[in-house]
Amino acid sequence: MRRTVLPLALVPVLALAAGCGAIGGLEAHPDALTGKITYNGQPVKSVALTVTGPDGKPSGGATNDEGVYTIPNPPKGTLQIQLSAPGGKAAFPVKYTKPNSGLSVAYTGGRLTHNIDLTP
Repeated sequence: MRRTVLPLALVPVLALAAGCGAIGGLEAHPDALTGKITYNGQPVKSVALTVTGPDGKPSGGATNDEGVYTIPNPPKGTLQIQLSAPGGKAAFPVKYTKPNSGLSVAYTGGRLTHNIDLTP
């Protein structure tokens, strides 16, 4: 009986330990670009975010209901940022949906928080 109880008691402990590294998603990705996108002081929700590095390869993510995004393992260098709204109906100026949106960030590795406040 003792042999059965000990392994069964370890299952919840191991499951908890395995999940601790991914709380919030960032710990699972030591290299990540994250931040909050706002327009007129309000979070920009459910918007796709694409970053393109010097190599021309895109990486992306999306904002949640608070306007927060995370892009795991983005390329290093100056990243050009482009937004796109679902269904093409953006709650922000259309200029941010173009490849030359004027939004960019210098990413050198590690975790970087880059908040974006969109202007009219």
